[in-house]
Amino acid sequence: MGLFLNTKIEGSGALAWIGDKGLAPFRYLFNGRTVRIEPRDGSPELEIHHVASFHKNGDWNRSNTKRDLRSSSTGEIQALVSVVLLIPGLVLSVFKLLAYFFTDVRERHSLAKEHFTPVNREIGSAANPITTIEALREALTAERNKPKHQPTNALIIHGDGNLAINEDPGILGLNPMKLILEGARIVHKPSAAVRLDDAMWRTGKWQVAAVRVVTSANVDASAVNDHGVSSTEEALAVTAPRRDWTSCKRYHMIFSIASPQQVAAAI
Repeated sequence: MGLFLNTKIEGSGALAWIGDKGLAPFRYLFNGRTVRIEPRDGSPELEIHHVASFHKNGDWNRSNTKRDLRSSSTGEIQALVSVVLLIPGLVLSVFKLLAYFFTDVRERHSLAKEHFTPVNREIGSAANPITTIEALREALTAERNKPKHQPTNALIIHGDGNLAINEDPGILGLNPMKLILEGARIVHKPSAAVRLDDAMWRTGKWQVAAVRVVTSANVDASAVNDHGVSSTEEALAVTAPRRDWTSCKRYHMIFSIASPQQVAAAI
């Protein structure tokens, strides 16, 4: 129902267009979204994008995956009109309901729902771990370019036990709620570019310590709060803490797991 009321899916026909016009005040007041579903590079494969329907920056605010998909502006007059037209607009939503009698409209709704459903992304595997930053960067780029552009719940990276990540190879672009590193670690080394742990600290989203704790055994220690776990399943089961007691947003978390190669070497 939330997707029906608060999301406009472009190209869904005349009935849905009328209904979405009526629901524009609802989308304005409740941070609604506009979705575009289109063939990818002229192929039959469909690509899905979205943007906030309304934003304070207006059409300067664009979709992260489709630059010509833009928001409409906000303002005091638009807010007042939205409040006045909220109930009459909801009445017009019956036209959008009628549009759902058509199979293609229901299919587009299902695609939009899938687009907003978080997924776990796995880079490499225990049998074929990532061994270089270049390989990691390529794999992350391939994930980011998948056509459904779904949000990332957990990003699981399988390294060979020696994979050290200093600069961001594309992790932050996927914006995972959980970063699970098996046989890989984030380090803090001299760099001409922005280091990953520094970039995480700047976002305010990640669990990052105020200072780095460096020891003689770990001179490249990063500032991230790295939670050691025994398995991916254990990491996935953890509930992240809230960023503060007034916020409903939760921290993005980092977990580390020893790789099979590291476990074998220890034995």
